[in-house]
Amino acid sequence: MIYRSSQVDCRTCSLKERCCPDTIFRKTTQSVHEAARDVARAITPTEEYENVSRNQRKKVEVLFAHMKIHLNFNRLRLWGLKSANDELLMVATMQNSNRPATTPSIFT
Repeated sequence: MIYRSSQVDCRTCSLKERCCPDTIFRKTTQSVHEAARDVARAITPTEEYENVSRNQRKKVEVLFAHMKIHLNFNRLRLWGLKSANDELLMVATMQNSNRPATTPSIFT
């Protein structure tokens, strides 16, 4: 979304020289997802977010580290998004098949 100020407002503003010295009026852009970003910015500094985020990130990163080290999944060997998805699912299936039957699946 693009927001533009009025030329009349900019002409009478005392901050014109600092705000938009080379243009007649101010033009700013704002993403349509800015409301979601504001929520994320508000949640980020809390201690609860740190604990939950760290635990969730650790679960995923440990699994990818296992894929890289033990299953030799250092890079994608096929091109394209569909092929990359297929290759990742194949490696995740191998990883799940090596787990005990009592442990829940990692991608459910």
